[in-house]
Amino acid sequence: MTILIMKKITTLSLGIFILFSVIPSDSLYAQTIPGDMVPEDYISCVDLTNNLGMYSNDARTGGEVSALQDFLYPEFLKSEPTGQFFSRTRNAVREFQKTHGIPAQGIVGPVTREKIKALSCEKNPVVVNPVSGLNDEYVKARIAPSNLSEAEFVRAITGNAASYYASTSALTSNGVLTGVLRIVETKDLRYPYIGVYHTNLGNGSFQVELTSSKDLKTWTTISIISSDAGMPELVMLPDQSILYAEETTIAGEAPYIRVKYFKSLDALISSPSRPFAQTRLAPITNSWANGTARFGKITYNGDIYNSKIEILHHYFKGPVGNQPQRDQQARGVLTNFSIWTGSEDIALNQAFDRIGYTDNGDRDVIVLGSKIFHVMEGRPSVTAGWDKWKTFLVEKESNAIRIIDTTFPQGGYSAGNPKVSFITLPNGRPGIVATYYVYYGGAPNLSGPQLYVYEL
Repeated sequence: MTILIMKKITTLSLGIFILFSVIPSDSLYAQTIPGDMVPEDYISCVDLTNNLGMYSNDARTGGEVSALQDFLYPEFLKSEPTGQFFSRTRNAVREFQKTHGIPAQGIVGPVTREKIKALSCEKNPVVVNPVSGLNDEYVKARIAPSNLSEAEFVRAITGNAASYYASTSALTSNGVLTGVLRIVETKDLRYPYIGVYHTNLGNGSFQVELTSSKDLKTWTTISIISSDAGMPELVMLPDQSILYAEETTIAGEAPYIRVKYFKSLDALISSPSRPFAQTRLAPITNSWANGTARFGKITYNGDIYNSKIEILHHYFKGPVGNQPQRDQQARGVLTNFSIWTGSEDIALNQAFDRIGYTDNGDRDVIVLGSKIFHVMEGRPSVTAGWDKWKTFLVEKESNAIRIIDTTFPQGGYSAGNPKVSFITLPNGRPGIVATYYVYYGGAPNLSGPQLYVYEL
C-alpha cells in the first residue's frame, strides 16, 4: 500500500541602453548575467524553472516559492519561508534586484532566475572535512552481520520469531494512525533511536513526523518534518549528517519525490523546513505519481555536492497499450545532489510479471553476505484486495524472487511497506527491527503499522 495509489489528481520588456551599458530586465529576451560573490551564509543551489510573482505558491510551482524565500532569507527577506508569494516576498525580490543591478520590478523572471542560479549554483564547492566509513557503500543499517544466514534473516522478519512486537500506532505519543516507522540508530544519547513516519490528516493530506525512543518500546514525537508529504525515508551517514526523502502530497499536483540533506540531527529537529540542500526528482516517463523512495548505494565523503546516491522508488504507470494502471519499480542516481537520472527497472518489473504479481510497490534494500537483496511488497493486480499483498525477498543481481511466508502473531498474513534495519539493541546485542503495515486478513485486532524486534 502506498499513498500514491490512494489519491487522485485534481486536476515583455526590452533591455534599456544607458551610457552604453545594458541593464538586464526580467523579459523573455534576458541578457546573460556575469557571476558574483556568493553570500557567505548561503548553501543550497537554487535553479528556478518558473517565473514567480504575486500570488505564486509552492503548490503551483513545485516548491519553488519556498526555495526562493530560502535564498532571500535573511539578507533580503526577514521572515521565515511560507511557500506563498505576497508583498513581503515581492519587496525582498526588489531589494535583491536593486543590489544586483536588475530593474526592481518585484517579479522573478528569466534574468533574476539566472542571477540566483549564478550566485547559488556556480560557486566553489563547500569546504568540508572528509569522513571515512562510507564510499560507494550501503549505510551500516543496511548491512547484515557477517554470520547471519539468509534462512535466519527470513525467519527474523516474519514476525513470529520476534522477541518483541507492538503496534506503532499505540507506541507513538499522539496515538493516531501512522504509516510504517523507518527506524534509525544514532550516536546521540538523547535520541539513541529515531523514526520517521506519516500520519493521515484526512482529505488526502499527510504529515511526516520525527519520533525518538530509548528502548524501542516508548516513542515520543519530537518534530514535524513536513505537512504536505508522506512515505518518508531517512538514513544517517557516518558523519551523522542525514539524507531524507519523502513523497509529496500537495493538493492538485501529482506526487513527486523530494530529497533533503541535513548537516546533523539537531538541524533536522530545529529547522526541518531549512535543509542544507534539497532537490526534486523528475518523474518517470508515462507516470502520474512517483514516491516511496529508498536509498541504496551511496558514494559520500563529507561533501553532498560531490556525491552519488542510488534511489529506488516506485511509480504509478499507465495505462500503456493493453496494460492497466499499476505500481511499478524504478531506480536512478542523484549525482552531486543536482543531476537526476531515473528510469523504469524493467528487468525487475518483468520478473514480477512472470510470477503473476503485476502490482508491486514499496521495497527496502539490505546486504546479506556477498549479495544484495530487496525486501518488497507485491500483489497480483492493482484491483486485488488488501489481503492479497505478499512480502518477497528478491536477489538484486539475478532478480530471483522468493515469497516470504509472513504469518504474524495473532494470525495476520498480509503486509506491505516493509522496512528492515540492522541495529544495536538497548541491551547491547545486535538485532533486526522490521516494520510493516499489516492488513486486515484473519487478524482484525492486528491490522495497522507494526514493529518487530529480533535479537541475533
